[in-house]
Amino acid sequence: MQSLTNQGVNTPKSKKPATKPERGLYDDEFQKRLIKILIEERDKFKNDMQYINQNAFTNTSYKLISGTIKDYVFEYDYVPSYDLLNSLLSSKISDDIDLELTLESLKEIRELDSEGLVWVRKEAIDFFKRQELVKFFNMQLEDLKNGIDITSRDLQGDIGKIQSIGTHDTIFSGVYDDLEETFEPQSIVRIPTTCKEIDEYLQGGIIKPNLVVVAAGSGVGKTTISSALAHGAAISDFKVLQVFFEDKVPAIKRKIFGAITEIEARLINTEEYSERAKQLALNYEHKDLVKKNIKLAKFRNGEVTPNMLKQYVLGLINSGFKPDMIIIDYFECMANPIDRTIQNEWKLETKKMREIENLCTDFDCAIVVTTQGTKDSMEGMLLTMNKIGGSAGKVQVGHMVITLNRTQKDADENRAELFIPKNREGKAGRIFSLHLNNGIPKLVVDSTFESIEVLKAKQKQDAHDMPPPEVEYTKRAIDRINKKYDKTNEYD
Repeated sequence: MQSLTNQGVNTPKSKKPATKPERGLYDDEFQKRLIKILIEERDKFKNDMQYINQNAFTNTSYKLISGTIKDYVFEYDYVPSYDLLNSLLSSKISDDIDLELTLESLKEIRELDSEGLVWVRKEAIDFFKRQELVKFFNMQLEDLKNGIDITSRDLQGDIGKIQSIGTHDTIFSGVYDDLEETFEPQSIVRIPTTCKEIDEYLQGGIIKPNLVVVAAGSGVGKTTISSALAHGAAISDFKVLQVFFEDKVPAIKRKIFGAITEIEARLINTEEYSERAKQLALNYEHKDLVKKNIKLAKFRNGEVTPNMLKQYVLGLINSGFKPDMIIIDYFECMANPIDRTIQNEWKLETKKMREIENLCTDFDCAIVVTTQGTKDSMEGMLLTMNKIGGSAGKVQVGHMVITLNRTQKDADENRAELFIPKNREGKAGRIFSLHLNNGIPKLVVDSTFESIEVLKAKQKQDAHDMPPPEVEYTKRAIDRINKKYDKTNEYD
């Protein structure tokens, strides 16, 4: 098998080669990033590990690392983690200098950013396909030369297997398969909301790569909760892509700076507060985390489908920014997928949400997508699953569903109720009474209720204990009441 550094390179006798050589494509940096993909994108190459030849790598350390990964997968059907690889290599390599160099290389691979990984993955898959096809056709030619009949072979099927290298997105698995992965400590990655009570209830935060659907009425707080989650994830050192359609970029920035400075977004750029807000932003203790971990993306309303968003995200990953969470604000602003076989609007909505869900797997990231609630959420009524606007299918797709509810009075008093009616991988049903200021997007819990019934009982008790409201009557109303009860004129 050719080495990765010289594959496809021609050394023609004439000055003009017949084909353009692929010189420089597979250098040391490429090989390091390929090993990073083998370790971190386990499901992409695990089933194709047989096609990966460690001798294709030119660096001795890379050969040892890739060979160890391959041997471990063949024996345990599981791609080892960086820490496990460290232990495996330490027990496998006897020479101290070789071990030091290999572990140093593994550390460098671990610390690499994600720049160019999409391109490396594609080029590596193409490379291994070409190598396997060359090997396959050479074997058939050799058999033909030796007079062996190959007409009864399933040549098309064999070529199809080679063409499928790197396309194993759907993997069948038994309950007892990949036990090490199943029981690996902290194998579930959770992205904190940085709200203590909500994170405790969710056992640490939003699971990556899950889809979270947040339903709220117009003006209730979809953008506020989006900005709060973006800020919370960023200061926990998770990368976030915040996608929005209706707001302007400076408005979203002011929202996030509202969380940072605790000065309301509407005041940040006023003469009275702007200088103070700017200084607080510059001196923020998590400034560097916010700078490196949040990317904002503004799109035109109704012009971007989920698959179009996928292409934008691929470009972002190729530039070195791989999001752990994508926040889409909001669902109805995205264009429906083009499918002439579906005429029903609700079915198109469901398909759109399915395509968004697929992005979770494609990019190994959590996705939070906000969606419009019905008028109930603006009247203070808890939005249950059957009261969220649009198709039922779009909500059923979500791994977790959150609803946000508040009345106009609640909005004036910066109060709201957050309800979790669905959570596939944890507890559901709890209601959080929040202090929620739309200008300072932070999730602050005032009290919690274990169920709707408990909340209703509390509301009923509060209503019973509340004194009757004071009614202000106009002079005209008072005159009308006096006339109605004036008995002096009863017999006139």
